[in-house]
Amino acid sequence: MNETTTRLSIKGMTCSHCVRAAKKALEGIPGVQTADVDLDSNSATVVHDPAVTSKAFAAALAEEGFTLA
Repeated sequence: MNETTTRLSIKGMTCSHCVRAAKKALEGIPGVQTADVDLDSNSATVVHDPAVTSKAFAAALAEEGFTLA
């Protein structure tokens, strides 16, 4: 399978619980292999199927109370 790596800027993360919630939300999207979420940079590096859209990332994060920057 082809993989794409996308870096996302995430607004609303304030603690390690937020990092775990964002990681779980992103990795719960079908087609996402891994999500490495970093609180210091308020970002995530996601390895995923190219068919996964930024809309899917935004929707998954919104369910946890975060938004894409």
